[in-house]
Amino acid sequence: MLPGPVFAQSLVPAAVPVAADGDAQSEATAQMVEAIFNYTRWPNRPQPIRLCILGPSSHTAKLDAIALLNGTKVTVDELGSITENMNDCDALYLGHLPLTSIRYTTAKVRGKPVLTLIERDSDCSASEVMFCLSFRSNTLSFQLNIDAISRSPLRIDPRVLRLSKEH
Repeated sequence: MLPGPVFAQSLVPAAVPVAADGDAQSEATAQMVEAIFNYTRWPNRPQPIRLCILGPSSHTAKLDAIALLNGTKVTVDELGSITENMNDCDALYLGHLPLTSIRYTTAKVRGKPVLTLIERDSDCSASEVMFCLSFRSNTLSFQLNIDAISRSPLRIDPRVLRLSKEH
């Protein structure tokens, strides 16, 4: 278990301390994604939530350990390509992909109840993804793209919105 704050229902981490090794970063990523999921409301809460990973990623090894506070299960599927069917995905975690592929993917799910996260977009402005994870100075934090969130039928708890640097 990674040292740092305990994630309770009333607390969403704005930043999590994380060691430089890959296992600790994967653990922190899973905790951050879990917290974001706990404060996201789908129009019809999927059971389970299908989290799809697209593209090579550095920090997704522990995502299959996510357990939501309300008992909703999360399944993790790695998609082989951007042409693979994303219709059954409730959340998309985008790894290392060219910007054109990321924009194509986000355009395909725009207006649908699909939460989008990205591992690499430090300023959270180019990708058109809702949540951008940021690994800096032994800390994992996130930023959000308020435009992408506002175009979605998902509802993000305002407590999450206040914790992030808005774009």
